[in-house]
Amino acid sequence: MSANPVGSEVYPAAEALNLLGCGRADQQAQSFSDSLQAAAHLGTHLASLAGEIFGHTQTREPGWLARKCVREGVDPGLSQVAVSTSPTPQALGYFLIGRRPTTPETAWTAGLGVHPNWRGQGIGSRLLAAGEQAVAAAGMTKLVLPAPRERLGFYRGRGFARQRCIRTWMGFAHGPSDSPCVTSAPWELPQAPVCELLAWSADVWRRMSASRRLRYTLGPANNPVGFALCSPEGRALLCHRLVAVQPVAASVVINLLLQAIPVGTPVLLYPVAQVSSFTEVLDDSCFAPIQTAEELIKTVLVTAAQP
Repeated sequence: MSANPVGSEVYPAAEALNLLGCGRADQQAQSFSDSLQAAAHLGTHLASLAGEIFGHTQTREPGWLARKCVREGVDPGLSQVAVSTSPTPQALGYFLIGRRPTTPETAWTAGLGVHPNWRGQGIGSRLLAAGEQAVAAAGMTKLVLPAPRERLGFYRGRGFARQRCIRTWMGFAHGPSDSPCVTSAPWELPQAPVCELLAWSADVWRRMSASRRLRYTLGPANNPVGFALCSPEGRALLCHRLVAVQPVAASVVINLLLQAIPVGTPVLLYPVAQVSSFTEVLDDSCFAPIQTAEELIKTVLVTAAQP
């Protein structure tokens, strides 16, 4: 627990939920199913605060933060929440931190934010410090977070280094309204990729509910050119993995992607490197970048376990 003189304290998220009267998320989930439930519980009870922080209280699809916490493996034992101490407990900010089985040494963050009325009082710095301590105590050695460019100075001053610039691109589909897709799709594909144009994380994909894991076949079903793994995000589809299974140009795969998805659907591609041959193809295919972030990394010192 971390306290400051203006009436707030930082707690592990599992403890904070109990203080806020929201029930207690499991601090150390014993099974994969338990971890999904704990992440969803945390996201459900922080959604209102997130709306205040980011200014989209009325515009996001219900349950969006719970799904994000599940998808990104948010761990209530690592994550931190700032809580006011008077007159009644109230969540003021959070630092969401997750795990991925394929990179056990690395903690991945899913958001750090403070309510606008409580900014400028050091809460963000204390959330960050508490999160780093929790990561180190868990035996993890790296902490990775995405940050908007205007916050680079804040994180660099706290020991983070720039790893890469990543963008989200958006285009609009023009396929038939009854475009077929496979649900409950695994990360593994029916055919081996010749070229992987985009791949986010197999861990993220496997944590999503089966009904949200969609696979589109690009080109003829009996002779596909490629495959796309997508999940619904509000009105849009987020493409997690995009591959060619035949030696064709990237522009062909992109065009087939837009033809495979119902007309008018926003199609999001993430993560895309800031500058590459792929971004040139996207520019020529009526996609546009809509969000840019710097992926930052920090090495943390593992703390010895207490006897």
